[in-house]
Amino acid sequence: MKRGTQKSTRRTNHHEELPDDILNQLKKQKKLISQLKKELKESQETLTRVSASHRDGPVVRSTPETIMILDSAGAITFANRPWLCQSKVNLLGKALLELLPVADRARVRRSIRAAIAGVTESCDIQLPDLKDEPWFNLQFAPVHSNGKRTKAHETVCLWIRDISKQKRAELELQRTTEMLRRLTARSEEIRESERARIAREIHDELGQALTVLKMDLTWLQNQWTSTSPAVEKRARSMDESLDSLLSIVRRITSEIRPPLLDLGLIPAIEWQFEQFQQRSGIRTCVRIQPTEIELNKRAATAVFRVIQEALTNVARHAGANKVDFSMDLCDGELQLSIGDNGRGITRKEVESLSSFGLTGMRERIHHIGGLLEIGQMTTGGTRVSVRLPIERLSDQSEERKNV
Repeated sequence: MKRGTQKSTRRTNHHEELPDDILNQLKKQKKLISQLKKELKESQETLTRVSASHRDGPVVRSTPETIMILDSAGAITFANRPWLCQSKVNLLGKALLELLPVADRARVRRSIRAAIAGVTESCDIQLPDLKDEPWFNLQFAPVHSNGKRTKAHETVCLWIRDISKQKRAELELQRTTEMLRRLTARSEEIRESERARIAREIHDELGQALTVLKMDLTWLQNQWTSTSPAVEKRARSMDESLDSLLSIVRRITSEIRPPLLDLGLIPAIEWQFEQFQQRSGIRTCVRIQPTEIELNKRAATAVFRVIQEALTNVARHAGANKVDFSMDLCDGELQLSIGDNGRGITRKEVESLSSFGLTGMRERIHHIGGLLEIGQMTTGGTRVSVRLPIERLSDQSEERKNV
């Protein structure tokens, strides 16, 4: 990751850019959610110390949250402050469920029963009919007296906490994350389209021009009557240079977008591992169970790019001398595994915000409805596992999606 002097951005190895303001916004939202969860936990710990004998005590009077006592039928027998525009007096005797949305009553009823049985439970509810549609966390706990469970009267202590700020932060974080995912997916689609276009132009324009030049040189060699050693040497040198240029063009076009990918994912994977072994010297063992598999273009490209990135990471960071790859079709899922015998990736590296390569791999698979996991194996080395629902990756499913 590098910081530019003119524009503050985060760069990946593939020249992706994520603005700092978006990353900072995500960090602030995560920090806020963490703080609110910490406060909620502290409130829940305080709740366990509240009992019927403390109704008029300093803990109940000083807390900014609403505390109620419910009987076994769920009726309110005590409230330390007004709630939902209801005074303390008006709340007494009312059934808690009557104050809540119908959709949430079953969950709240189960929580009350659990508290009567001696289990502390909580649930989040939203009140859409009120201004700003606030969210509340309802924490239900059995009432204790002098550290012991009250058996004579089955009562429940209810702690109500306004968590609207936390919920809005979570929803905003989800919205921002989804927006970034869609932006990333769209960027990848554009990039793949550009790669295909550039590869075609290099092959069609530069490759054809070099081929014609080689044919012309061959014709000239056949027409020469001079037997000068210097001329013949220069002609051979030009011919070798043209062969080298043609080989470079083929290699560049294959690296930008392998032509075999248009023939199917399996041939492209086999070609990729052969190239990797030749260039890196790292032994590869490839086992592909399905001899044929039908994936739409978007899914095949995503899987191939993830394999490419995984092999790049092995060559750069793993210090391995062997890579094992397997692809199986099991229970409607396409399952892939790439493992090496290198040093093994650490948890810190997996969770690092600067690991854009790993994040890109996850997002590619997530975009096509799959799951990618990265971790260290018990025997050492790193394993990348991918699971994809095959029914969502066919050409037919892609056509239905586009309709």
